Amino acid sequence: MKSVVNLGICVLLLVFTVEIVQAVENRSIREEELRQAVTSAVYTALEMTITEQEYKEAGEGGSSEEERLNKKMKECFLSSLEILINSNSRIDVAILEADYKLGILDVEAKAEFQYSNGKKGSIVYRKTGILEQH
Repeated sequence: MKSVVNLGICVLLLVFTVEIVQAVENRSIREEELRQAVTSAVYTALEMTITEQEYKEAGEGGSSEEERLNKKMKECFLSSLEILINSNSRIDVAILEADYKLGILDVEAKAEFQYSNGKKGSIVYRKTGILEQH
């Protein structure tokens, strides 16, 4: 009888250990994916300010032109991020600052996901990209 109880306790410990390892690995994978995707999307959007001719030619075009170009930079970031995220996480993005003229893009992304036991987890990552124009 004693060996059956010991075996049951060992099995429970094994199950809990596997569950903990899976949860930590799941969070780590999602955190790394979010970090890489946001970083890449920020720098992709900033590089668009250099490579696209209309950004270069905009100069001092006025406030409506600046708003349009800032909006285009935001759209570029969002489309890049959408392509780079492969998981089934729910991603909420806040664009805190976008200025094509200064070459600044500041974003915060929050990913919400479910662990295998049904509990929800979340990860927040903030990235500020500054493009140095020579």
